[in-house]
Amino acid sequence: MNFKRELVGFVIAMTITPVEKGVADLKKDNAYMYIKNRILDREWDIGSAINVNEICQVLNMSRTPVLEAISRLEREGFLSIIPQVGAFVRRPTSSELFERLLMRGSLEALMVEWAARKIEKTQLDMIDAVLRRMEEPGISIVDYANLNRDFHRIIHEASGLSYIQGLVEEHWDFFEYAAALDKVFKEHRMARSLLEHRMIFHSLKDGNSTLAKQLMEQHVVRVAYLVKEESG
Repeated sequence: MNFKRELVGFVIAMTITPVEKGVADLKKDNAYMYIKNRILDREWDIGSAINVNEICQVLNMSRTPVLEAISRLEREGFLSIIPQVGAFVRRPTSSELFERLLMRGSLEALMVEWAARKIEKTQLDMIDAVLRRMEEPGISIVDYANLNRDFHRIIHEASGLSYIQGLVEEHWDFFEYAAALDKVFKEHRMARSLLEHRMIFHSLKDGNSTLAKQLMEQHVVRVAYLVKEESG
């Protein structure tokens, strides 16, 4: 360890006020969301280079928060960084997506178990309303996918496990980025998905945390194997 460098870093950190730290964090978050949204919206193709200078100009900030955002997105699997070359939008592997879905299944099972013990009537009503919209004839894949996420998000919020919810949101973003949703939500698969959602809903309504946990994990793991099968 370079003690002098560590000491200098400590002194600098001590001179940063809470307000300055808040501004720095806000800039990092803005840069992170700017880059991530363009990846999720397919504005940048696989292999596209991230133009740091251009992002700095658009967001009117220095390179530091942009580079920190890029580093975070690399850890989350959206970017690859080649030293001395740059950062690029990466193509996720099918095995990576499969493993992330398995992990998400375990996390969501835990969250629905907690939600079943404390979910409020207003939240149950919200879930029921979402399911009714998902059951509408002729619903598009995009609308179904958005409502599907709403269904899960209400359960996440009902669990009160905010840290785990943040982890699941990251995995969900990766799923929507990496998976072919038009294959995941084919018409006959929507029907199966709806049935599973209704079963989870009724277990929540009955306060049956054990059944809710079992159903949720089976639901997400089934999707994991479906995606694995589609990717060949």
